[in-house]
Amino acid sequence: PAWVLNKFNLVDGSVVSSPTHDTTATTGLNARDTLLASEVAQPKPYRNTFTSLSIIPVLRVDNYNPRNKGIDVVRPGFYFTSSDVLDRMSLFGAAVINRRWERDIFGSLEYRGPVPLLYNLGLSPTAALEVYNISRKTDVSFSIFTDREHTISTNVTYNLFEVDLSLRHKIFDEYTQIKAGYSLSRYNADIASFVIPGSGLSQAFLNQYLIGNALSAELTHNGIIPSLDRDINPVGRTMTFRYAYEFDKFNPEGIFNVENGVLVPQYTKPSFHRLEMLWNEHLGLPLAKNTLTLSVRGATTLGKQVDEFFDSYAGGFVGMRGYPFYGLGGNNIAVLGVTYRFPVWTTINTRFLEFTFTKLYGSVFTDVGDAWTGTATPFSDWKHDAGFELRLEAFSFYQYPTRVFFSGAYGLDKFSKTFNDQLVTYGKEWRFYLGILFDFEMNPISQPLETLSTRAR
Repeated sequence: PAWVLNKFNLVDGSVVSSPTHDTTATTGLNARDTLLASEVAQPKPYRNTFTSLSIIPVLRVDNYNPRNKGIDVVRPGFYFTSSDVLDRMSLFGAAVINRRWERDIFGSLEYRGPVPLLYNLGLSPTAALEVYNISRKTDVSFSIFTDREHTISTNVTYNLFEVDLSLRHKIFDEYTQIKAGYSLSRYNADIASFVIPGSGLSQAFLNQYLIGNALSAELTHNGIIPSLDRDINPVGRTMTFRYAYEFDKFNPEGIFNVENGVLVPQYTKPSFHRLEMLWNEHLGLPLAKNTLTLSVRGATTLGKQVDEFFDSYAGGFVGMRGYPFYGLGGNNIAVLGVTYRFPVWTTINTRFLEFTFTKLYGSVFTDVGDAWTGTATPFSDWKHDAGFELRLEAFSFYQYPTRVFFSGAYGLDKFSKTFNDQLVTYGKEWRFYLGILFDFEMNPISQPLETLSTRAR
């Protein structure tokens, strides 16, 4: 408009602009300027205005289910994200599914505005609602006796549904936050119908073998020094401490009683306290862009032993990479790690299609750790591994962080475990990992969705 706003008055708790002259004197103002002046002088309550919903296609190759072959390992899907223009609310999620209708779905809704009661106390936490749904299918065979013993085959769909509610707030400084949450989960096994020789068709039924509840408190600190290399080659400290109290209903053997003609599952009610911690110390070395990372990770369940279903795991990509994820599991775990990281090519600055590649780093690492239930494993008997990793930093479509990594690790110790009456041997072999994600560093205790949603926006 033709006039300049340079004063502000507080009217009924709202900030409004005040023109520098009498708006009734409209000589020299056209109709558009007069209308704009009228609109500015009349404040209105703010309404959430969201950006358009962004859809990011994704194609995932997932061989987690060993029974999937060919096209069944391919899972097309998409990420989706949107946020309020003032970033008071945000939505982020993803969904992928394959031909067998095995699915991975999650969504996160965050609210950063005033929370009743807490706002009056001077607190302004971020509230989050997260929903997960995962399903996997498998074929099973079992024996049943009628006139004689018969082998019955059918298929089972395992289904996890979980809802997480949480509040998180800065504490002490800008780099440290505390989070309180509640999780409600349901683990189901959907058993398909099958034919019993001499008896006929057995109808499909649902076995809900776990109803999980967990209250948790988590303290995280991210003291990584800001720099151009903070993602690919961080310097600083990160740490996470988490406490959880879990109280569940558990029926692992699928035991049912018939009550009034209805099958009623017979649940046990395990409850226990769990402590977890992760500490990473990224140290800069005298040689430029070279770093040394020292890491400590541990988890324990307090009190009596609990069923192996609730074990913590120390293997896989987020643990000791020389062993499979489920190869090192127990009520208690401990892992110590050392990583030396160095630059390979820091000025790539090359574009290919929609990708811009910036820098490449390499690293070598070694870990020592173990998992146990009951009496702790002597340190001399802990497992060892060693390996390498290449990290390629890139961006796609000019804005989305694209982190590519390839690593290999060799398990230096050979050991065996028995699963379902089968002896499985681990170690003395190479294991390789390839990934394309939003970030290089992953927290096995808590990889908050707010990190991913922020990067996606």
